[in-house]
Amino acid sequence: MATSVETLKASSPDGAMKTNADFVLDEYAQALALAPQVTRPQDTVDLLRQQQQQIAEMAQKIEMLKTGAEAAKGLAETDQIVQNG
Repeated sequence: MATSVETLKASSPDGAMKTNADFVLDEYAQALALAPQVTRPQDTVDLLRQQQQQIAEMAQKIEMLKTGAEAAKGLAETDQIVQNG
């Protein structure tokens, strides 16, 4: 079942938006009578997703800062060449 959801997500981004994977996995776990410890509580999942989003945002900011620093370094080097030239 989980593989079917992943296949749907990979083949159709619209299908991924329509599919509530959390619900599907919860229902599947319940149908298999898995122990509750197998799946995480929704509040834990929400927290993990929030943390992943924050990490992604920080990584993006770091890349922007690196690009800005490289541009500033290039400008400083150009300015020095003009002054010395």
